[in-house]
Amino acid sequence: EATRHGFAKSPHAMRAGRHYGVFSIRHDRGAAQDGEPEDVEFGIVRPVPDGLWRGPSCGGNRQRPFDPFQCSRERREELLSSRTARWGTSDVHCCTYHASSGFCYSTTWSSTLADGSSHHNWQGREALEGQEKVAGLLLDLDDGTLAVYKNGRRLGVMQKGLSGEYCWMIQVDNTGRHMCSFQVLVEKATIPADTCE
Repeated sequence: EATRHGFAKSPHAMRAGRHYGVFSIRHDRGAAQDGEPEDVEFGIVRPVPDGLWRGPSCGGNRQRPFDPFQCSRERREELLSSRTARWGTSDVHCCTYHASSGFCYSTTWSSTLADGSSHHNWQGREALEGQEKVAGLLLDLDDGTLAVYKNGRRLGVMQKGLSGEYCWMIQVDNTGRHMCSFQVLVEKATIPADTCE
């Protein structure tokens, strides 16, 4: 719903096989459409204990909810301390598709980097456009990949080298000049036929 910052993750952990989720950004009917959410990201994150997702993650910024990409070093160390054998061998602990740019954001929660996160381009990258923005993500834990779909069309593989268990997640930063009222939804769906352009 309309908010300045928000983070949510599924309670269900995906541990093997292929999983397809459809993410939709929809403006509320009847709400003033004065702007667009500045940042909406969706993707996967490790199923760490719920207590680590609550409260601020950025040191002195007590007003901002948890952000997996802007954690203090202390919080990153806490997140990594919850690692289990079910995480596998991959150091990619959170990976998202940025709706307005199409870039891939990921983080290792490493304490040796400024914030342990990075972003990169990928072959087939496209942003979401239009009033109702919809994208599909295919997490293939057999191949260790995260692929992106747009209108049922496969754009390409956004991230490789994944292993272990993950949950679906959504993050919103609605801090533009105009606040807007919208929803971000995720639904399990049938994997589309792999048609690349």
